[in-house]
Amino acid sequence: MGQCAQFSTLLIGRLLLGIGTSACLMAGLKAVVAWNPHDHLPVMNGAMYAIGGLGAVATGTPIAWALGLTTWRMLFVVVAALILLVVLALFALVPEKNEQHPKSTLRAQLHDIGGIFRSAIFWRTAPFVMASQGVFLGVQGLWAGPYLQDVSRLPAVASANIVALIGLAMVLGAVGSGWLARRLQQRGISLHITAGAGMFLFMLAQLLILLDVALPMWMLWSMYGLFGTSGILTYAALVREFPAHLAGRVSTGLTLAIFAGAFVVQYGFGLLLNTWPHAGGGYAVVAHQVSWAISLGVQLVAGVWFCRPLRGLTARAVSQPA
Repeated sequence: MGQCAQFSTLLIGRLLLGIGTSACLMAGLKAVVAWNPHDHLPVMNGAMYAIGGLGAVATGTPIAWALGLTTWRMLFVVVAALILLVVLALFALVPEKNEQHPKSTLRAQLHDIGGIFRSAIFWRTAPFVMASQGVFLGVQGLWAGPYLQDVSRLPAVASANIVALIGLAMVLGAVGSGWLARRLQQRGISLHITAGAGMFLFMLAQLLILLDVALPMWMLWSMYGLFGTSGILTYAALVREFPAHLAGRVSTGLTLAIFAGAFVVQYGFGLLLNTWPHAGGGYAVVAHQVSWAISLGVQLVAGVWFCRPLRGLTARAVSQPA
């Protein structure tokens, strides 16, 4: 990315970034399952997302500050060097986990994946998580800044500060939701209920922002970041419904749905925002409002689907051939 001279090489760089970061996420989720008992998964998944969320913090104020000292090309070079150091540390310091799972052919693995995607329990959960996490990642990663500048009329620096605040709230939310979910489980409240409540609270945060209620902006966007990662609790909930050797594939399937949702949000918002004439160098306020209203409607429909009773779904999911 730091050496891109034309759009085609920039596009290739973005593609490689996507492939690499998705592999990092899946490796982290698989490692959490491999090294921890099931009752620790919400906390450990939350901790992993929190660490990743520190990168989201850097996309706000720290990046804005760094661009005053150097160029975005040099920033990519520095980040690449830091990632290389982390990779070397992983190879040198992290022990291997020797799991005793029977080896399977490619055909058997594809059959397992097909069983996951045919299971009722997976599709009872995936749409709401796809919509919720897709909106959070899509807006935080691309459209929060334009919304803050076009609708809230914030200058660029103040907008970057809010984006950084979203990242900090995301870190706290990821750790806090995992801790809370484990405590609630000990009192008989399932992960499914806790995750669903968090995703509905995330919808409430979006609605309050959209309606421009009389609350401090930092509070509204902190709520957005705090509840935006609630969907990650469903990873631990879904893994329990499938055989242990399918944990990585279950997580991969859910992550695929989330990233697909984020792509649809980023691309779809772009189409909608460009439907209205641009105003003053930015997007029309009504375009932002319509985009948010549509995304909230999709989340509401998916949330109603998510709230269906679990009875009869778990057995069908587990009984898929492995």
